[in-house]
Amino acid sequence: GQGHSILNFKMKPDLASTKVEGRTYGLFGFLQNATVENLTIGAPEGDNSELTFSADGTTDVGVFTGVIRNSTLKNCVNYVPMNVGGNKTDNLRTTMAGFAGYVISMASEKTVLDNLKNYGSIAGAPGNNTKNGATSVMIAGIAGLAHTNTSAVGNFITNCDNYGNMTSSVARASGILAAAQLMTTIENCNNYGDQTNTSSNY
Repeated sequence: GQGHSILNFKMKPDLASTKVEGRTYGLFGFLQNATVENLTIGAPEGDNSELTFSADGTTDVGVFTGVIRNSTLKNCVNYVPMNVGGNKTDNLRTTMAGFAGYVISMASEKTVLDNLKNYGSIAGAPGNNTKNGATSVMIAGIAGLAHTNTSAVGNFITNCDNYGNMTSSVARASGILAAAQLMTTIENCNNYGDQTNTSSNY
């Protein structure tokens, strides 16, 4: 990123008109064996960036990347407001976050999210997916879902802050990480955003 900013970045993908499994979407749809650093998307003023979508099928969306695997994302800032309308199909995972929808590492891999700052507002509704679990709608300021199949910690979320306010009616929502399954470390992270959630499954 070399300290550059991307402005007026409009992401309004049509992910709901046709049911498709395994969609990923963001500036990078899928990051694997990569490093992204020192990049800002959006700005506090004079910027018209946005992320707005609904899904039909398992879908992972992040402003920076839909999925991150065995990669590092660090020293980045997001100002883009985010809004997900949920999934048209019940019981299918849908993730949305400022940096990565789905964080994953396998075997001896290592996935790192470090020193990330989210200022973008976060809004979410479940659509027809009212589940509360790994197949629910998950939204957060930093990452939606983190998972690994290893016996050692593979995902590291460190020194991250969320300043974006959240209004949602989904089952899993958080300023930092909506859901951590196996072998994920979260250290020195802070949520400063206001959160309102009206889900009965929260």
